[in-house]
Amino acid sequence: MEFKVSKLLDCWFHTFDEDGLVKLQGKVIEQIGHNHFVCVYFSSMTGQSTHKKIHPMQSMLGWEFFDDIEDKHKQFNEHMEQRKNKKEKA
Repeated sequence: MEFKVSKLLDCWFHTFDEDGLVKLQGKVIEQIGHNHFVCVYFSSMTGQSTHKKIHPMQSMLGWEFFDDIEDKHKQFNEHMEQRKNKKEKA
């Protein structure tokens, strides 16, 4: 997978756990140098920011990116429904 670096700035994202379900959510807010990005993370319960972290671009390869928050919310809701269904089947 090849990134277009400028396209990551201001994108929303999800990271995933080992089962492929949403683990964390946030937004890419700053680029540092050519290969590092500052990301802010948000609570799935309150929507409030929880922390910031610098990531090398390589570590972001498995993330899912969204141009706007509405698309991110739609995907998050679908993932939460999957998580609920998986727990009910267990």
